[in-house]
Amino acid sequence: MIKTSPYSLAGEARRARLLEAMHDAYRHHFESCAAYRRFCEGRGLSAVSKFAALEEIPYLPVQAFKDSADLLRSVPDSEVKTTLQSSATSGLPSSVAVDAITAKRQVRALASVLGTALGPKRRPLLVFDADPRSGSGVMGARSAAVQGFLNLAREVDYAMMPENGVLTLQRKVLNELAERWADSNEPVLLFGFTFLVYSMVLEPLAKEGVKIQLPKGSYLAHLGGWKKLADQAVSKEAFAQSAQQVFGIEPESVVDFYGFTEQMGVTYPDAANGDKIAPAFAEVIVRDPQTLAPMPDGQVGLLQFVTPLPHSYPGISVLTDDIGMVTGRDGCGDWQGTQFRVLGRAKQAEVRGCGDILGDKVATARKRTEVGQGNLRLLFSPDDAPAASGRWDAPLTMDALPVVESVADLAGRLRQERERLDAYSVDDLINLISAAAERWASTDSPLAVLRQQGLLFLHTWCRPEKLARLADESLHGRRGVLDGPLPIGGNRVRQLGARHRGLVVHWLAGNVPVLGMLTLVQSILARNANLLKAASRYTRVLPMLLEAFRDLEVKTPGGRVLRGNDVLASIAVVYCDRDDIASAQQISQEADVRLAWGGREAVEAVSALPRKVNTEDIIFGPKLSFMVIGQSELGSGRSVNRLARRAATDVCVFEQTGCASPHTIFIERGDALSAQAFAEKLAEELDKALVRFPVVPAGPEDASRIEARRIRGELTGKVWRSQGTAWTVILDDAGAQLAAPCYGRVITVREVEHIEDTLALVDDSIQTIGLALSGEQRLAFAQQAARMGAERFPDVGRMTLFEAPWDGLFPLERLVKWYSLGGPV
Repeated sequence: MIKTSPYSLAGEARRARLLEAMHDAYRHHFESCAAYRRFCEGRGLSAVSKFAALEEIPYLPVQAFKDSADLLRSVPDSEVKTTLQSSATSGLPSSVAVDAITAKRQVRALASVLGTALGPKRRPLLVFDADPRSGSGVMGARSAAVQGFLNLAREVDYAMMPENGVLTLQRKVLNELAERWADSNEPVLLFGFTFLVYSMVLEPLAKEGVKIQLPKGSYLAHLGGWKKLADQAVSKEAFAQSAQQVFGIEPESVVDFYGFTEQMGVTYPDAANGDKIAPAFAEVIVRDPQTLAPMPDGQVGLLQFVTPLPHSYPGISVLTDDIGMVTGRDGCGDWQGTQFRVLGRAKQAEVRGCGDILGDKVATARKRTEVGQGNLRLLFSPDDAPAASGRWDAPLTMDALPVVESVADLAGRLRQERERLDAYSVDDLINLISAAAERWASTDSPLAVLRQQGLLFLHTWCRPEKLARLADESLHGRRGVLDGPLPIGGNRVRQLGARHRGLVVHWLAGNVPVLGMLTLVQSILARNANLLKAASRYTRVLPMLLEAFRDLEVKTPGGRVLRGNDVLASIAVVYCDRDDIASAQQISQEADVRLAWGGREAVEAVSALPRKVNTEDIIFGPKLSFMVIGQSELGSGRSVNRLARRAATDVCVFEQTGCASPHTIFIERGDALSAQAFAEKLAEELDKALVRFPVVPAGPEDASRIEARRIRGELTGKVWRSQGTAWTVILDDAGAQLAAPCYGRVITVREVEHIEDTLALVDDSIQTIGLALSGEQRLAFAQQAARMGAERFPDVGRMTLFEAPWDGLFPLERLVKWYSLGGPV
């Protein structure tokens, strides 16, 4: 197929030839790659399976070439000539092993497409990048792409080189070439990666008014993602206009190519209508992010690409984390092939605890807001609540939000209005909070869609009897100390009372929508003023929860009226970018208590901010949790079913985004029940749980991550999965090791010889261990794990219920100041 003109085959004839070639490629990889064979057999396939359509051929997500690249080889190591690696701003790069056959196919395929898109004649080539030649056996994808374009070059020059580790444009080289081209009629080819070409060449030269007129018929070819330019509001049209301004290249001669490391050699250029077009030896499929089913043309989903080119690794069908849609199948002008549009890249989720949860350096850096230039915006206050209306997930524009002109003035107003709370007893405040919680849970609540993401739990948690018990447990058994001093141990000589601390500044996390309310409620009970810095995710949720207090009135049995507006008076919610150091410093310096939820980077950043000498810090940093099940609990069928149902509950609540959510379940080996049998039961219960806990639809980024984890599981073990991405159970033989969090109801089951083997995993980063143990084993395990750093040991099924102490402390106790009257005894 590579020998065929890449855009000469039309319609069904093209797909039929490609399907035949894909069958051959599939059989080769099935027989030559053990991991791929296991993956296919897990789906009921064999070496001789027949596929009626390209959509039926099993695919691997791009993430598999990051997580499982070591398993994805279809040739002996001795035949691998080089390893291609993608650039990666964080985490692992994609990696594919290339043998001589694959390399030859890549060169021919690339030359075929480039020759058609840009013309086959060799010409001078200027590469806006560094010379890729090196002696390393590992080649970056950028370097490989540059080398692919050398096939069109009669001569080549490189316009960039590293200086002190920073890639820099060589103006001298560019000026010398400009002089040479001025006396030539031979068309020139410019090539580079989209972000580098714009940020380091087109944008600065255009601002300087530099004009370099290239010979007629010259081209600018570029490839790479548009995300960074999209963030700067740079469109394809603006890019082409800049190229015309600087180099005199007509917009139709600025050609954008799409491609990716996992199928290097296959590129998709712009067709005449501006959309990408697939060559005869490749095809594009669009899949629904939630169901992963193929989608009709014109609908947006995850892009999947098939090609028979890879020989040394099973990258013949790859689901990317790019989103796009098919725009046509009838060809464009003289070119035949499926046209598609790439709309962006799905975000990859970071590993989270209780937090929000181009590989080369270039001569630009993210600008951090200088001290004194803060850009703090108001999301909610008693007088102005711009974030509390509309949909909870509607985007917010910073420029449309009110500016906080003076943090000191805002803090002063909150402290003054805090005095309104002094007129209320602790039980009055509990009743007001409970009444607001009823509004949250109502069927017409604007937050109703978040019922399974913590809203129902928060509603239950705020019941009067539960808040009263929480306050009692946190304050030495007597919440009344918040209303005045009380005798200690019945002795009236000495009494203790608890008062507010002042202004509590909260840094919220974006993993669980309602998380910040858990500590805000306790701070209200302590009669503190509260200033909350919202996260970039779920930004509107807390303002909408607070809106439930507005104009709320509760009559007590004695006829008093409790007013929600008095609670709101001393609360404000603000937002600033994470790089806005000035605003962060200003709110930190006003705090009497700094309370932060977040990942390690986030809480370390808060801890490093300047503060007053007596400021109290309450930090809820990144934590992980897991579950252990002993053989003693796996005896009868009924008890196993009940245990699996409870385990499923822990997996479903908060969609595993809470720090108390389990990601790994360890099963003790024994005769009662195997880990595989429990995994099967758990899969059944997770499916049933969809009724009790309706799943939140997965976005493209979540679907891509979940599918990658499933496929890693199929390459190394056994997987049970829902239709779509609702839930996943993975069984492998990794033993006493924690599975990395994936979220989205993805749970890994692992068998261990003895439950005590998991104690080696315990340190201060472990928060909760759900226990299904009995007798002495249960007590001994909990005591040993506590000594090693774990903090909570609830029964399975109750892991995610927020309680005091949390992370080893009583938040309410830390939010008050104690004082004594009389004594000492």
